[in-house]
Amino acid sequence: MKDNSAGKENSSEPNPELAKLLAEIPAELKMFVTNTPAELLGKYFTQEQAEKMAGMMSGMGYEVGIDVPEFARNASKEFWKYFYRSGFNPVASQRDFGTLTKSLDAAGQVPSRRKKTDFEISMLRVLPVLFPLWEKELAALPDEEKAEYYAGRVEGKKVINKFNADYIRMVKRARIYLFISMLWRLFEEFKSMAEAGRFLRECKIINDKVSSDEVRAVFRQIGLRYRGPGRPKRT
Repeated sequence: MKDNSAGKENSSEPNPELAKLLAEIPAELKMFVTNTPAELLGKYFTQEQAEKMAGMMSGMGYEVGIDVPEFARNASKEFWKYFYRSGFNPVASQRDFGTLTKSLDAAGQVPSRRKKTDFEISMLRVLPVLFPLWEKELAALPDEEKAEYYAGRVEGKKVINKFNADYIRMVKRARIYLFISMLWRLFEEFKSMAEAGRFLRECKIINDKVSSDEVRAVFRQIGLRYRGPGRPKRT
C-alpha cells in the first residue's frame, strides 16, 4: 500500500491565512463563520426549538440544515404574506433583503415587556455590526440593485407596524399557518385531518367561528393531506 502520509499537511498546524481572516472579523460575527446554521441554532435552542425556527423561516428561503417538509414551507410562505409581499425571498431579491433588514432594524428598537432570550440579545448585538457591512457590500452592486435594496428599506418601515399580537389575532388564518409551520413534526404524526383540526381547537388557535371547511381549505392551500392512517405525504 502506498504511503501518502508524507504528502499530507499536518491538520494540527494553524492556517495563517485563516487566522488572519478570522482576526479581521468583528467578534460578534465570528459565531456565524465558525459554525454551520444548524450548529449555531444548537448553541441557543433545543432540537425541538431549532426545528420550530427552521419551519417558521423556511418560507423565506432560509436553509439551516434541517429537513422541513413542503407543507411546512408552504405554511411559512402563507404566514409571511401577511407581513411581506407575496413571493417574499430575501435570499434571492435585493428588494426583499432591504425590506427584511429595515424591519429587523426597527424590530430591535421596539421595547418589549418580556425578558429577551440569549439568542435575541446576541442578535441585537450583531445587527449593528452587520448593517455597516451590508452597506459596504451594497456599494459594490450595480445601481439598479442598489435602488431595489433601498426601495425595500422604505417598505420595511411599514412592515414593522404589523408585528403585534392584535394584527395576528385579526387575521385568523395567520395563526394557523404559523402554528403549522412551527409544529410540523406534530402535524406529520397526526393520522387524519379531523385529528389535526381538533388539535388546533384544543390549542385555541382556532375557535368555533372557524368552520371545519375553512380548516380543510387551509390544509389544501399548503398541501397538507391525510390519506387514512399514517403520516402526511412529503413532497
